[in-house]
Amino acid sequence: MLSGSLVHEDSHGNRGVIHRGQVQRTSAGSGIVHAERNDAYRIDPLVRSTPARFVQMWLRPDEAGARPSYEMRALEVDDLAEDWVPVVSGAHPEALLRIGSRGATLWITQLGSGVTRLLPEDDQVHVFLASGEVEVEGVGPIAAGDSLRLSGRAPLKIIGRTSAELVVWAMAS
Repeated sequence: MLSGSLVHEDSHGNRGVIHRGQVQRTSAGSGIVHAERNDAYRIDPLVRSTPARFVQMWLRPDEAGARPSYEMRALEVDDLAEDWVPVVSGAHPEALLRIGSRGATLWITQLGSGVTRLLPEDDQVHVFLASGEVEVEGVGPIAAGDSLRLSGRAPLKIIGRTSAELVVWAMAS
């Protein structure tokens, strides 16, 4: 969640409200019916005026037909300003949530203006800029809402032009 909140409900009895600073994983597996609604204000009147902004991404699991599951965890938002945080992964031991895609890790970070980091390396890297503006070495500037797909394991620098929040999938072939 970038801002606001969403209510999740599914046919397996899972229900939760996700806010900024939380990540959620739903694995559809052998089948699930679910809904996500921006009506959290019915539960928490303080979020009534905050629009819901979120990033939702789908991955194919390594094995089809697994049991459906749902999980939500809080992350330390302050840690995002320090470095890349592994949030969801099929392999990384420090990730908050586990997924059934062994070669994939979702990384999140925040950059201040002038802050430089190396992008996570893997065979395929998908960068989504959730907010702000950054400069990507060898590519140029990208702005909020832009995405970038990279192949190969070249360690590229990314520099914050403004305060920025990045979401990166690093995936092995």
